Amino acid sequence: MKQYGHWEKCPTVGIKGQSGVLPFEPTSCGEYTSSHFLASQSQKLISEVILDLQAIRLNPNYIRAILRRAELYEKTDKLDEALEDYKSILEKDPSIHQAREACMRLPKQIEERNERLKEEMLAAAEKN
Repeated sequence: MKQYGHWEKCPTVGIKGQSGVLPFEPTSCGEYTSSHFLASQSQKLISEVILDLQAIRLNPNYIRAILRRAELYEKTDKLDEALEDYKSILEKDPSIHQAREACMRLPKQIEERNERLKEEMLAAAEKN
């Protein structure tokens, strides 16, 4: 591992106790934060990782980071947010098959979830 001393150019490096020692030299701040995100998945709750993913803020066109966030939104049952991210990806690059497939699949899942929630609310209201 090599130590790099130019982290002041990338405000996300060094956060949360990182030492500034990486096994690679990032080519951009976005690449570093995306890789930091992958490593941190095992150390944090997924919902915290979503908030911590700063690569998208540094580069709003970073498709790989948006795709990762969309996948995490799906895993945490935040289907509306996932669909928004997948649509954003398709606007930037329509050739991303995973985003196309998700844009076809998620609306039905969102509708099913909303129906389930509606039924649960009606059942709870009937009990009162």
